Amino acid sequence: MTLKQVLVDLKYGYLARQASFVTDFGVCLREPRIQFVALHQLFNEHMAKFDKLLSYLANYYSFISYSEAVERILNGRIDNSYMAFSCDDGFRNNLNLASVLENHGATCCFFVCTSMIDEVDYQAIRIFCEERLFCRPVEFLRGYDIEYLLKRGHEIGGHTVSHPNMATLSEKEVQEEVLQCYDVILKKFGQPAHFAWPYGKLNEFSACAARKVFEAGFISCASVERGYHDESVKDMERLFVCRDCIDPRWSIKRVLYFLGKSTKTSSPVGNCWPKEWNS
Repeated sequence: MTLKQVLVDLKYGYLARQASFVTDFGVCLREPRIQFVALHQLFNEHMAKFDKLLSYLANYYSFISYSEAVERILNGRIDNSYMAFSCDDGFRNNLNLASVLENHGATCCFFVCTSMIDEVDYQAIRIFCEERLFCRPVEFLRGYDIEYLLKRGHEIGGHTVSHPNMATLSEKEVQEEVLQCYDVILKKFGQPAHFAWPYGKLNEFSACAARKVFEAGFISCASVERGYHDESVKDMERLFVCRDCIDPRWSIKRVLYFLGKSTKTSSPVGNCWPKEWNS
């Protein structure tokens, strides 16, 4: 562990203690709620750390599939403290995530950019990673990888064709990104149920994009706006999913800080689309 990582861990441990997140963590997280987690990558060298994190979280949550979590929200069956996992972008090292999650009886919904499925050209991967994902070049899932994940009980969701900032697109461009993504997944792997938009913040989405997602046939649409879900507020027609984005490399203290903050300071009232988007 580097000095920087040690200092970061100390920082979040201190913040958590100051906010009473650690002392209240077990109590508040055992209240009936659904917490969605968003992940991105898991390299080989970080698998053991992620495994340890899941062992810890299993003391507080029942792990359920993404679709079960959505179904429980839509049907008002939130009778326990649940956690559901998802992973954005479709990197090939997501196979590591699947393997570790399976060790804990958990599954994941992998949100894929359909233009990068089976892409093996290094230059295309480099440009996509640098310009759209702001990361170094990393391999993407092949079609047979996705089929393997599905056979293992995981799910595949839509993450657009090319990972644009959807707030910047015209209505026609939005429709192409959403419908083509849906159609590719439907044709190759079966009907997708869930969508997560690129970058994940509300200012990177739009009312038009939200409408097109549900018109295409998706039943849920996920952000990376932090929060949780309980039975108090839900949109039965167009489910807005809050997800807490965490990094498998983080220490348990750092994860506790963000989950604790989300649980203690978020309101399920925030789990709705902006009012002006419904006009």
